[in-house]
Amino acid sequence: MALPSTQLVRLLDRLENVAIVAAGLCLAVMMLVVTMDVVMRYGFNAPLGWVYDLVGKYLVVAAFFLAVSETFRRGGALLHKSHEGFIL
Repeated sequence: MALPSTQLVRLLDRLENVAIVAAGLCLAVMMLVVTMDVVMRYGFNAPLGWVYDLVGKYLVVAAFFLAVSETFRRGGALLHKSHEGFIL
């Protein structure tokens, strides 16, 4: 059964809101984990070995893709810096 367009738009708006909140949570977790790693590394000389993998491979990617939809909806653009300049 197909959804009427207004219901579909409302559903997509809700999904975008959930995704942007999840992206914000990813950013908050990144800040907390990196702060905890810095404290452990320089305060106790016991770095957390898993922080780089969690942040670099998972949380950054998740935050990016969860925020892309909201960025495009607001008319934003993603820039990629190449050796020739910025590409939209």
